[in-house]
Amino acid sequence: MNAGLWTLVGHGSSQVLRLLGNLVLTRLLAPESFGVMAVATVVSIGVVMFSDLGLRQVIVRSNRAGDPVFINTVWTMQVLQGLLVAALMVLIALALAFAQHLGYTRTGSTYGNPVLPWLIAGLSLSGVLWGLESTKLATAEKEMLLRPVVLIELGSQVAGVVAMAAIAFVHPTVYVLLVGALVAGAVKVTASHMLPRGINNRFFISMPVAREVVSISNWIIVSSALTFLSANLDKLILAWLLGSNTMGQFAIAALLSGAVVEVVNRISSRVTFPAITRAYERDHSELARTYHRSRIPTDAFCLLVAAFLFWFGPDVVRLLYDDRYLQAGEFLRILAITLVGARYSVVPYMYLLVGRPGLMAAEQAFRLCGILAAIVIGYRLYGTTGAMWGVALGQLAGNLAGLVLFQPRLGLLSVKGELASLALFAAAFFLFGFAHQWEGPHLDANGEVTARPAATPSAPASSAPR
Repeated sequence: MNAGLWTLVGHGSSQVLRLLGNLVLTRLLAPESFGVMAVATVVSIGVVMFSDLGLRQVIVRSNRAGDPVFINTVWTMQVLQGLLVAALMVLIALALAFAQHLGYTRTGSTYGNPVLPWLIAGLSLSGVLWGLESTKLATAEKEMLLRPVVLIELGSQVAGVVAMAAIAFVHPTVYVLLVGALVAGAVKVTASHMLPRGINNRFFISMPVAREVVSISNWIIVSSALTFLSANLDKLILAWLLGSNTMGQFAIAALLSGAVVEVVNRISSRVTFPAITRAYERDHSELARTYHRSRIPTDAFCLLVAAFLFWFGPDVVRLLYDDRYLQAGEFLRILAITLVGARYSVVPYMYLLVGRPGLMAAEQAFRLCGILAAIVIGYRLYGTTGAMWGVALGQLAGNLAGLVLFQPRLGLLSVKGELASLALFAAAFFLFGFAHQWEGPHLDANGEVTARPAATPSAPASSAPR
């Protein structure tokens, strides 16, 4: 089985496990639990990415992946980064608890939930576990040996889902989500060090290697921070504007749309990027051709799924969840628009490959500004629904900037390819729209066949702010 197939099978299985676990837990926990945990997870990811040195990418890109001095220096730096992440998360939890005590958090917002500081503090342990992961995982990715990587990730996920479900049946509380994350992390760390292929890690620092890594990582740190903000600024803002219940609805919709985005991101980072790198090392003139060829299946997949979810997103949610989560269906159809931009997920790696990491940061900056402006304007005009459209359209700002400003500089823009993709999306959009208008039967939340409701424009989920 080749690397691409392992990535598809592995990540497809991962998303199925994630969905099954989510379906079980949504029947045991209230929407508020998922809203609070979503914010705590965003904080955890943010601290990691704001301190990210891009160590895994450094190993994949380097020709010294078989050098123990290089590998162990990188691993030691990773462990230190994990400890720093844990310390920062504890400080954030303490600061939030203090702000709640003084009444500085917005009444009724997710930030005002008293459980949130405890979840953030608990997730600090995940930073320690992440830092302890073996570099054998990155080495396996570089060598395109993805079978052990996929099996470890699936095994750790199964362990986390089983732990969450078992505890939730006995004691249904938001903390089962925390326990699941920690169990999965612990299993992944243990299994990664048991891989037979690769260098066994030990603590070691070579200052020349550390300086080399830091010099490579300067722009990666900036880009990772901007990537986090552009991907999660929406959640940070919405947590201030929305209560835990509505935030939970958004978390479910983001989970479903994000599952598709994550599949594309995994293929880009673990299959497309290494394959393009090998072609580029053989012949620099092959870069554009290899890039365009690799994007054809990605474009088709993203655009077809985007068109489908825009029209049938509410039906998907009605089929999978009970009536408490119906609002997530309307959110899902809006968030489906983000999949139009997900097909460019390999572009930042192209900037890195040709030694232009600054373009990664610039593109993320455009996306960040677009999200901030779109959410603020959307919420002011149309309340929660307007904010959701701001989330979706703001994400596309970075893709547009890359398409118009940066890709032409590197000879990566194909006007014919972009027009063909737009034609495919338009055709799929109208075909799925026509199918949606058919007044046929559909399944409701209880699995019963009923008449399809007439298609009407989505009403705002809440009134505009006063």
